[in-house]
Amino acid sequence: SKGEPFHLEQGTASYSDGKYREAITSGRIALKINPSSVAARILLARANLALNIFDSAQKFAEDALAAQPDNVEASDVLAGV
Repeated sequence: SKGEPFHLEQGTASYSDGKYREAITSGRIALKINPSSVAARILLARANLALNIFDSAQKFAEDALAAQPDNVEASDVLAGV
């Protein structure tokens, strides 16, 4: 009920603190609120990459690039995979 920006902020803070599972949870909630959220997909891609879950990281990064082909953050994650 707090909205997508709140969950993205929480997920980013969790990711910065090294709490990658919590970041994934926040990213999934944000994506559920707004299914077209590129920021949520990038958060999910980064957190999955940090946990060495490469297939999910690649999927979310590719989905973000499909929505915004010139997104540098998604390209960086995809290159890391």
